[in-house]
Amino acid sequence: MTAGPEPALRRGRVAAYLDELQARFDAGAGRAGVVDRHYRIGGRLVRLRLAGPAVVHPFTRALAHLAADAGPDPSLTVRVADATAVAPPPSPWARPGGPAGGDGADGKPALHVRDGSVEALFQLDYPAISLYDRAARAGFFWTASAAAVPSYELGSPLRAIFHWWGLGEGWHVVHAGAVGRDDGGALLVGKAGSGKSTAALACLAAGLAYLGDNDAVLAPGTPPRVHGLYCAAKLEEAHLRRRLPALSPLVGSGDARHRGKEVFFVDDAAGVRLTGGFPLRAVLIPRIAAGAGTAALRRVPPSAAVVALAPSTLLALPGAHRERLRDLVSMLRGVPAWVLEVGEDVASIPAAVERALEAAG
Repeated sequence: MTAGPEPALRRGRVAAYLDELQARFDAGAGRAGVVDRHYRIGGRLVRLRLAGPAVVHPFTRALAHLAADAGPDPSLTVRVADATAVAPPPSPWARPGGPAGGDGADGKPALHVRDGSVEALFQLDYPAISLYDRAARAGFFWTASAAAVPSYELGSPLRAIFHWWGLGEGWHVVHAGAVGRDDGGALLVGKAGSGKSTAALACLAAGLAYLGDNDAVLAPGTPPRVHGLYCAAKLEEAHLRRRLPALSPLVGSGDARHRGKEVFFVDDAAGVRLTGGFPLRAVLIPRIAAGAGTAALRRVPPSAAVVALAPSTLLALPGAHRERLRDLVSMLRGVPAWVLEVGEDVASIPAAVERALEAAG
């Protein structure tokens, strides 16, 4: 689980660290060569400022489908650098015996700090640092080596920064897949290994609109709206080739593996339907049904959807757990929910999703 805010750090110390990082980035911009990229996330313009060519691919490939033209006044600006471009100042996390913390993204050890308007996550396994200043709507991501970026970051880059920024915009990054049609779709929710990726990719192969298999943006409304975030997906290579042969050309489109699963990019497949978002009509909770054949639906109360979605969503990203849980309960209260029993016939999953969307109206 993610560590709570660290009370021992003096107020202002982390904010000053962010200021110094930004100053060093700007001072070294000419030497490294800054690449600006723009994306439309949750309907808002985001600018990434990438110091040097080494960091461009690792932190933009999974966002390629959201590329946008440059525009004035982006809602978020994120600077991205590694040690070849920016040498960081002494860390405010340094302490006798080394840093302490809980777990961050994908269970990796991390330290979360809140310092006034600044949020920070120090990822201890690479290492890497994510910082976000709510008042300035500015983020900074630094890692020691762009070449050593782990697979979970390649598939979901800058996720903590997007999460903190989204809280100020009124929406949440949730641990869920999302598929459907332009007039409405479904969230696929549940813990790792529940069948979310299999269900989402089966729908992608069948021509349904696809927003992701592991992360999505959920915004309030009547009904709530779901936006896409990353075009990366994770699935065991043998499972993909055997159960979803139409997507087998995707194997090898990524350059990493995570927990035994291939990390690949679905926009490389011909004829896929990636969409920017749709109204949320249903929540589906995949369950692997051993020995079963055709996919089946079982209606459950909306509270079951919250129970399936909340733990992995709240623990995967740091900060505002109580407020996020309250918002998830509010947004999902009126959304119909089903358990999606996933059997051997993976090709039957899209039809079951369509039936749920029809039943939800």
